[in-house]
Amino acid sequence: MDLRNLGAYNKLYGDARGDEVIIELSRILKDTLKRQGSADDFLGHLGGDDFILVTSAKISVPIAERVVERFDEVIPGFYHEKNRKQDLMTVSVVIMDGERERPIEVSRIGPIAGKLKGYTKTLSGSCYVKYHARPEAGAPGSSSPSVKVRIPGQSRSVQVPAADDSDKYADFFGRLIQERRIRTVYQPLVDMKDKAIIGYEALTRSAAGDKEVEPSHLFEMARDAGKIKELDRLCVECALETGQALGPGKKLFLNLNHETLLDTKLIKELFHKKGRLDFKNFVIEVTEQSILRSFDSIRESLMELKNQGVAVAIDDVGGGAVSLRDVTVLKPDYIKFDRSLVRQIDEDIPKQQIILSMILFAEGIQATTVGEGIETRKEYEALKMCGIHLGQGYYFAKPGPAFPEVTGYLIDIIFRLLFVFFWGMMYTRSISSLWDIKHC
Repeated sequence: MDLRNLGAYNKLYGDARGDEVIIELSRILKDTLKRQGSADDFLGHLGGDDFILVTSAKISVPIAERVVERFDEVIPGFYHEKNRKQDLMTVSVVIMDGERERPIEVSRIGPIAGKLKGYTKTLSGSCYVKYHARPEAGAPGSSSPSVKVRIPGQSRSVQVPAADDSDKYADFFGRLIQERRIRTVYQPLVDMKDKAIIGYEALTRSAAGDKEVEPSHLFEMARDAGKIKELDRLCVECALETGQALGPGKKLFLNLNHETLLDTKLIKELFHKKGRLDFKNFVIEVTEQSILRSFDSIRESLMELKNQGVAVAIDDVGGGAVSLRDVTVLKPDYIKFDRSLVRQIDEDIPKQQIILSMILFAEGIQATTVGEGIETRKEYEALKMCGIHLGQGYYFAKPGPAFPEVTGYLIDIIFRLLFVFFWGMMYTRSISSLWDIKHC
């Protein structure tokens, strides 16, 4: 079980609200099992918005239908009324239906479920997908497994390509790249001391027809389709085209996948179209996962970029994937802390201690620290107290067209002033009433 559009929801309302949706999904699952399951059923949380349920094949479909129906009933309540007309979050359920005589091998469950889950991201609305280890009786193509999709409101299941069909995204990416169906939005990075903007991160948004595809899923699909470098090229080209008005001395943070970084010819072609921007304006962001896949080759590519004046940032530091030794060897100019360390840091002393130790490490290698995903004034104040150099998140500004100003924290200040004004007025009226009573 997996949620679609959770990332978009988190960007709109914040990660804490997204966690509430995940908790609600877990309640739906528990309630459904209590009503329709058996004592032998097993429900597990794989992390994030992913759940797994082991149950009888006979009741798997009724359970999936119940989960989909209940989720669609409750999810509108998690949106503000003005946002309920847009694409709401949906749930997808992948049913791995084996046979007693020939059950699905455990090692194959993950890859098959992953591909089917990716397929559901291209569909509109909540649904469940049922995968049969063997073809159903009378089904055409006797050598292929059977895959069926059911979407609420449709009268019948829909036959779709088998899970191992590597070309299932070919048409989608063919249209997306040819028609350049993406747009770039920018989110400011600000100095934690005076909230001055030092640069912007270029973020990609894409649309499949009238439906927006969550960025993380878009790149997963591109990697499955072997189109990751083509997508990276399109994203950078769009970011450079709309980013030409970047202010003097400002930085433009660009995200590149490891496949693109290892293609030296492609890198040269990308920066050949930099226009009026200088190499010193660019900061290339790489994730810990990208570094792990090809450490030596990635290091050589990044060193070549640094020699041209391009700065390097390591993203999502603190997720536990890369050792500090590897970070030291790469010598990044920026270290961006994983948002899991930032979330509710004002209430978490161990997180503050981790951040403090990482800041000391960053100072040792002369790297600038960045706190990502700052959503509240308390998180901002806690990180500022720790000594983080730069901040990024909804507390300052949401991603928008080139180039959004820092306005988010101003709303917080206005509400605080209104609060003080309101209670000041109440206090003044109370004193006035007491004065009138005294002189009666």
